[in-house]
Amino acid sequence: ALGAAAGFLRSTLAQEFEKARFYVDPETVSDASIAGVCILFEEGAYALRGRRPVRNLFVKAGRAGFVAKVVDPSGAEVGDIGMTLRKHEDGAWRIQRIALDALLRDYAGRQGGGDIYYTPLVRNPEGGSSIALYFGFDDADLSERSRRQLRIVAGLLKVDSSKRIKISGHADALGSEDYNLSLSRQR
Repeated sequence: ALGAAAGFLRSTLAQEFEKARFYVDPETVSDASIAGVCILFEEGAYALRGRRPVRNLFVKAGRAGFVAKVVDPSGAEVGDIGMTLRKHEDGAWRIQRIALDALLRDYAGRQGGGDIYYTPLVRNPEGGSSIALYFGFDDADLSERSRRQLRIVAGLLKVDSSKRIKISGHADALGSEDYNLSLSRQR
């Protein structure tokens, strides 16, 4: 179980999507979640704590839990990634759930001025997770941040050509309805 948790973390830190997908149960951990972890590591310049970064919470009856301590570029501990794993019939351990709440809060504080809605990974109302790309105010051009995020998503699509994505553009409610509709279509 520890090998699977550590393998997933190494893969996401190295932006190796296909390897990262190997360690998760695709029924419960979406590609968007994997991309979100990759984006957090890449954009937040996070790393795993140097000494004992992954700690065992429990291992029993085919289930396991681990927490990985994450540090910011200065080396300060800023959050963690929780992982719940299950042993499958083939004997392989697969990640069933990833918890990123503390890390998302730190990321939002450092990258989005404290706005929790500025995180790259959001819950989709239709189920699962979605990657959110952000535009500048009154701007339809992709930022460098969004371009990096799209490269990460493109990497996931390259390893699984059967995946489909839905892209939609939105605008805030500050302008007129006609103006905002035009801006969201441009986006």
